[in-house]
Amino acid sequence: MLKGRVAIITGAGRGIGQATADLFSRQGASVVVCDIDSTPCQDTVTSILEQGGMAVPCVGDVLEDGFAQKAIDTAVKAFESGVDIIVNNAGYGGKGFVDETSDSFWGNMLDINTTAPFRLIRAVTPLMKQSAKSELEAGKTPVCRKIINVSSIAGTDGLVASAAYATSKAAIEGLTRSVAKDLGHFNICVNAVSFGLIKTRLSRPIEANKVEHVGEKVMGFPAKFLNHMVGLTPLGRVGTVEEAAGAILMLASPYADFITGQVLKVSGGL
Repeated sequence: MLKGRVAIITGAGRGIGQATADLFSRQGASVVVCDIDSTPCQDTVTSILEQGGMAVPCVGDVLEDGFAQKAIDTAVKAFESGVDIIVNNAGYGGKGFVDETSDSFWGNMLDINTTAPFRLIRAVTPLMKQSAKSELEAGKTPVCRKIINVSSIAGTDGLVASAAYATSKAAIEGLTRSVAKDLGHFNICVNAVSFGLIKTRLSRPIEANKVEHVGEKVMGFPAKFLNHMVGLTPLGRVGTVEEAAGAILMLASPYADFITGQVLKVSGGL
């Protein structure tokens, strides 16, 4: 479904991003695998190449000045083409009641979950626009290019003790709807996927009801909380990264060429 397309996927060294990069490759896309950690980034690339796909690494922090342009330049140089698909997947969670939330933590959540995607969208927009204009000048219908942002049911519905995280995800949904209106004229579709519980290292159970942190990153949830959320989920289970990647592929595929400005909830019914 993605033959001939070039995709940039952030946070693609592990979890949902890795599964998405793998799935996109198997559907014919050439993939720029972006991740802050060099080893998992290269591991994802190596796996794709061993399966006969096309992929290149782009190691770096999405919050670094110039990272967005670096990712785009990597794609253009490696595949001698424009960029057709952006998946803004990199991010992490954070918990804390509103009266426990510091200014720095609030800012960090907005930076990683909203500002970083905004910067990549802003950087790729001129290239996508120019590609569409060139296709129109050649008498062709512009290729339907895609921007897909990863959100959370925390942003869609709110979540206890998650004011900063939920706000950052609500913001990315607002950005999604607004940019869709900006870019629709160029046949660029912009959507978001709002995930419920997906089995990644960021949602693993933690013993003793204590959340584990690596810096500002939350690396899991108390087992009691996870069991409660699963109990509220009509499908009665946590989603897999392959199922999450499938939802992203659906929006990236030609079957979604008339869908834009939408937030697709993928939560097992939660």
